[in-house]
Amino acid sequence: MKLKIAAVAALLLAGAAAPALAAQSSGTVTANATVIQPLTITQTTAMDFGKLVMDAGSPGLGTVTLAAGTSARTPSGGVDLVGTSAAAGVVQVVGQTGNTYTVTLPTSTTLTGPGTAMTLDTFASSDTLTSISGTNSVHIGAVLHVNAAQTAGGYTGSFVVTAAYD
Repeated sequence: MKLKIAAVAALLLAGAAAPALAAQSSGTVTANATVIQPLTITQTTAMDFGKLVMDAGSPGLGTVTLAAGTSARTPSGGVDLVGTSAAAGVVQVVGQTGNTYTVTLPTSTTLTGPGTAMTLDTFASSDTLTSISGTNSVHIGAVLHVNAAQTAGGYTGSFVVTAAYD
């Protein structure tokens, strides 16, 4: 009798365990990664507002706007343009063909020289979101704020341009 009870108990336990095993399953998951070429950004042309002078009859501030796409200069206030040489800044962006990236420009920077520093702001780009096709040229313009009675001489500054994959 004890043997029958033990046999029945073993069968019941085995039967109870079987559904738990049947409710379990496993599968395989594939993992992938794609490594792409890092972006590089290099200046090819320095931003140059050219020669300018403050009009002696104008007591206030002036600006020079340098167009990103054409390098055209537009003066306002007491600024007079001298000559025709000016150049939008140009950077080359190189990355993995077929991917898109965004260009980020600064909000402002300063140009320093022999007189009061001048502010450079309102940056604009000919290309802020683009698809890479090997090497891309990005042209950059901005607005230069010239002080009244700005001291003559050369003024320089720099700014950071960032390119990042989307």
